[in-house]
Amino acid sequence: MSGKVLVVGAGRMGFGVIKTLISKGYTVMVSDPSNEAVARAVNIGAEGVVNFEEAIGESSTIIFSLPGPVQVNEMTERISLLGVNHRPLIIDLSTIDPQTAIDAGKKCRSNGLRYIEAPVSGGPGGAESGTLSIMVGASEEDYQQVKPILNDIGKNIFYLGDIGTASIAKICNNIVVATTTTILSEAFILASAGGIQPEKLKEILDNSVGGSKTLEVFGKHLVSGDYSNPTFALGLMHKDVGLFSEAIKQYGLTSLMGSLTCQIYNGARSQGFEHEDHTSICKLLEQINNKKIDRSIPVVK
Repeated sequence: MSGKVLVVGAGRMGFGVIKTLISKGYTVMVSDPSNEAVARAVNIGAEGVVNFEEAIGESSTIIFSLPGPVQVNEMTERISLLGVNHRPLIIDLSTIDPQTAIDAGKKCRSNGLRYIEAPVSGGPGGAESGTLSIMVGASEEDYQQVKPILNDIGKNIFYLGDIGTASIAKICNNIVVATTTTILSEAFILASAGGIQPEKLKEILDNSVGGSKTLEVFGKHLVSGDYSNPTFALGLMHKDVGLFSEAIKQYGLTSLMGSLTCQIYNGARSQGFEHEDHTSICKLLEQINNKKIDRSIPVVK
């Protein structure tokens, strides 16, 4: 795709996407409320946005990497009011609810913009290596046009159809991760109570049917007990399990395991774990059980 790419949101995921795009030869402009985040992107070759309206006018593609539905609503409204006439493509990598995505698509179409929902999975590491899994909801025409840039930032691209479908898929993915993390935490607590070192349990699970991508990506936090450098922050996962809960209601369905998982993440957030890795729900479950994982047990070789 030709022209400049404007990335709105330069947090951990946004920064990874920016880094990948620059490595692939794209000219990338960056907008973020955090001057520090913009400076970090500029240090690797991006252009910091000074005038947002001018940046929109120069961009053939605009990528959102925003925290949630509120920010997506605000940004689509802001860009729609600018009255652009060159029909830029908005690729929204944010995790939001399906209704917000549908509304954003309608708002953009009515103002001469094109909106593609494209939530991602793979974490900051996947963003930096260009190996993200990307779920796409868009018209067939718009999807075909954005495929080249999606293939440059992702490895597995899943086109699902109309806007709204990709957000549902991403929410389903994240509730599975959150629920899996919950039972993994309980398993590590039980193993420790029975005299098994966390590192050894992880090794067993990694080589058994109980292994999972969730354990592979986040297991290091459960093994070490260090949640201070998040792979995926609890505050973000709390938002995502809430989106699942709302979507369940929207479609008139009943959730049992998902509802319980939402309660656990609510409890962990109320304990002030919001900025730690989402696996810090283990600390809440340790409190409930009055039993901490003993990481001093010698590892049997």
